Amino acid sequence: MARTNWRDTRTQGSESAEFSEGYNAERKAYELGEQMRALRERRGLSQSQLAELTGIAQPNVSRLEAGTTGLPKLDTLQRIAEALELELSITITDPSSDEELTLNLSKTA
Repeated sequence: MARTNWRDTRTQGSESAEFSEGYNAERKAYELGEQMRALRERRGLSQSQLAELTGIAQPNVSRLEAGTTGLPKLDTLQRIAEALELELSITITDPSSDEELTLNLSKTA
């Protein structure tokens, strides 16, 4: 059996729609985690402090920030937004008509 290397596997996999969907989902989780970490750090909070404020275990905060858990559920995002004193909004856009539906999900809204 011939051995394959990562470059060959990545090249072969990137041609499939399934690979692209999985890659895009993981990329979005990673980017969201990076943004969450940056916001937490700007507010001077440790992961442990954010965990205490949100009721999310510290290891799970770490996984969310690393993007290794996939995209978080809406209630998790709400708890994080509240702890970081942010508003949580979701915007649904129709690119063909530029129509938008924005929902403010913050408890204070």
